[in-house]
Amino acid sequence: MTGGWAVPGGRRLAVAALAVGVAAGAHAAEPIARLGPIGVLDDGRTRLLLGVGVWDAFAESSTDAEGRRSVVANAGLRLGWKLYGFGPMIGLAANLHGGVHGYAGAYTDFGIAGLVVTPMLAAGIYRQGDSKDLGGPFAFRYEIGIARELSNGARLGVLWGHASNAYLYDDNPSQEEYLLTYAWPF
Repeated sequence: MTGGWAVPGGRRLAVAALAVGVAAGAHAAEPIARLGPIGVLDDGRTRLLLGVGVWDAFAESSTDAEGRRSVVANAGLRLGWKLYGFGPMIGLAANLHGGVHGYAGAYTDFGIAGLVVTPMLAAGIYRQGDSKDLGGPFAFRYEIGIARELSNGARLGVLWGHASNAYLYDDNPSQEEYLLTYAWPF
């Protein structure tokens, strides 16, 4: 592969992020519900999540607009109040080729083996720019993050995200991204 990011590098990124989180010291929120070793977390804290990584990690081509890997930045606000373990969130992902996806949805946090696992489902508007065509302006997004909660409540981790139109349009191209993340509580 020329000019692209190799997936094994993403694994190195995940290992590095978790190693830093372990070294920085961990703090686990108390679960509000538990199913065996899995706990639903709700500490009531709003968090600003910032991430950086690779956009369109599995690009069909690394040289044309239908598959241009790029650096991506992601910013999200996860509100601390939850109903039955689910909370609202808003976010924005933008890459260096002008692709921007603004979205809103819901997330939850699970505590598993000292880590916080955060799945999220959202919908929003995508502007292509010179980036990958996702079939139209409306796109769904889902992601899953794995993080280590630090003693101050901040979270350091990795995130995998996916965006596509879920066949709302004639074609359903998608993009995958991997990010290193840090979430500040307030």
